[in-house]
Amino acid sequence: MARCGACSKVIACVGCLSLIGAIVIFAWPIYSLGFQTPTFAVEGGTVFKLDLTQHMSEKNCSFLLLRTGTRDEDPCRSANVSVTPPGIAGLSGLEWTSIDKLPACQVDVMFWMEQFHPRLEFLGTLVPISTTYTDDAPRVGEYHVQSEEPLWALNQCDNPLYAYFPLGAGGALLIFFVVAAILGTAAVLACCCALLMCCCCGQSEGYKY
Repeated sequence: MARCGACSKVIACVGCLSLIGAIVIFAWPIYSLGFQTPTFAVEGGTVFKLDLTQHMSEKNCSFLLLRTGTRDEDPCRSANVSVTPPGIAGLSGLEWTSIDKLPACQVDVMFWMEQFHPRLEFLGTLVPISTTYTDDAPRVGEYHVQSEEPLWALNQCDNPLYAYFPLGAGGALLIFFVVAAILGTAAVLACCCALLMCCCCGQSEGYKY
């Protein structure tokens, strides 16, 4: 019977640990995004303030807004929401869109949103007003929101998997999947190498009389 050396055992252990790490890295973002309720900045508010900080402006983060809705309702239906930006609104021109509904409202609800009471749907993302005519940087400060229906808001910087949602979320998940694939491949190679070393060791011992 072939006996594995200490080196091959160490390689096998490293391979097993790498495989476990790959599984965790692959499963964690899927669980966090699909099954775990995020931390909300606003819960069920109709009149509230969203404080866009300098840090959020530098990171291009904003607030993702959610609304209640049943499965029979169109998630992209109209919403009567008014947003008052900090400072002078006229500085950004007349074409400022305060909430970008597409493509967020077209994204299927997550499992945790189905289980949440009340059931939630994506409404859209707060679009910060530009600082001035010549400066397109997001204007920091408090955005006053008034809505006829209760809204939930989450800070994208505080919930990294929702950063640049929904388009950016795919990129974030892709990074996790690539890292998991690399670790998984390394784990398989390590296990194969350990097995090969065991076989070679066994054959070399078999030739000794």
